[in-house]
Amino acid sequence: FLPHRLVPEKGHADVLQALINLKQRGIKNVSLIISGPADDGRSPEFINTLKTTIKSNGLTYRVISEDKTTDNLRLEDRGNSQDEYVDVIFIIGGLNRENLRKMYTSVDIMTLAGYWQEGLSQSLIEAQAMGITVVASDVGGNKESFIPNKSGKLLKFEQWDWRVCEDAQKRKYNRAKLTNALEELVKSEPLRKKMGEAGRRFAVKNFNPDILIERYED
Repeated sequence: FLPHRLVPEKGHADVLQALINLKQRGIKNVSLIISGPADDGRSPEFINTLKTTIKSNGLTYRVISEDKTTDNLRLEDRGNSQDEYVDVIFIIGGLNRENLRKMYTSVDIMTLAGYWQEGLSQSLIEAQAMGITVVASDVGGNKESFIPNKSGKLLKFEQWDWRVCEDAQKRKYNRAKLTNALEELVKSEPLRKKMGEAGRRFAVKNFNPDILIERYED
């Protein structure tokens, strides 16, 4: 689950590639939900790039959105599949508090594998409050937002100035590390449960429950 703004530095493309890698390793019962505001000038092109990657790797997607009047989720685009099951679901515009809470009850892992220097991550805290295991890159305040190796996986990514150029070798290394971390969690429900319970205790003990899932984005 990726509840983050739809911009490249949040790491959506890396998580998508990890999903592709997992499928290629024979792990079929895994899917990805991408949900977030698309309010950046780069967002439309970025979303189209993600869709192209999905289709070119033989995966399927669907686009839904939240009706701001009724709060119901509605189909926007059936994507490239007529089947009920798809590999990737986009929720363009993100979710309100109640729908986000419901979404957290239906997912197993929340990932924040970006390159942006986050502050204390609200999304990591919210996920743990709902008992969800988290996976995050070691940038900014991410490592202060959960307990590495207890309530989730902290990944030390190779860094470069992504605003200036692309480094394909470092990107490939990071995606391999992310894939391995996700594979371990996907294959072990007991480990996810153990980390989810530890995260729940951490979030409730250290953060005001009145603000949990109060905001959608950091």
